[in-house]
Amino acid sequence: MKHTIIVIIAFWLAWQTGLSQNQYETEIPNIRKVLIERIPGTLLIQQSKENIFRIESDKEPQMELQDERARGLKPVTGNYDNTGLGLALIQSGSNVTISGPSRLDSDGNYTLFLPPDVEVSVDFANPFSGELVEIRGIKNSLEVKTLSGDIKFSNITGPTVFHSISGDIEGSFSALSQEAPSSIISISGLIDVAMPTNTSAEVKLMSVSGKIYSGFEIEKENAQKNKDPRAGDLSQISGIGQKTSGKINGGGTSLILQSISGNIYFRNK
Repeated sequence: MKHTIIVIIAFWLAWQTGLSQNQYETEIPNIRKVLIERIPGTLLIQQSKENIFRIESDKEPQMELQDERARGLKPVTGNYDNTGLGLALIQSGSNVTISGPSRLDSDGNYTLFLPPDVEVSVDFANPFSGELVEIRGIKNSLEVKTLSGDIKFSNITGPTVFHSISGDIEGSFSALSQEAPSSIISISGLIDVAMPTNTSAEVKLMSVSGKIYSGFEIEKENAQKNKDPRAGDLSQISGIGQKTSGKINGGGTSLILQSISGNIYFRNK
């Protein structure tokens, strides 16, 4: 019995140690913008407490081989891991950059907790970046670019600039910021966006070879019979190669939803 208890305690301590090894946290005040780039694997971004940056990962920390000749020096090209999780976190004035390794590395799952009220820019528009960027609860300006990765979001306000070459873009707003225009564009992926019913905006919905569906009443819309099961009770407001523009709830900030070959689903909630 005593031996069993010791084994259980040993496993518990090992588990706790693993948690601490897979987490990095630092406090940096007065940051205006966070730039995130070239992170292999999936990325989840959430809000943290004031001035706190926290990174969590399921990857085991790996010790890099040190070049004895470079002792005391810093690399001029590429990034160096100063978080213990394979990422570099670098402050420059009121900006913070979080980036992955300069060499090809194995994928992992990363969660970044960022201070409230910071602007966020994610650049995954290269072959070494991950397959998914997910954003939850960020209440400020968001810019996300991906090559083939999907973009998912929930409980955001924007303004937003989301762009993907072949990834899907889908999620929901808690409100649409009126401070600046927002745009969501995917070349060959679908766009599925939900906003509160009382959202005010000047909307432009465009798809070259896809169809457009809306749950909002848009001026001059020409509703067509819905034949797409994903659209549910949404009305089809354009056929193939069509575009629709107009006001919802009297108009407001500019909102663009655009795809070349994917369908667009514009939902009210």
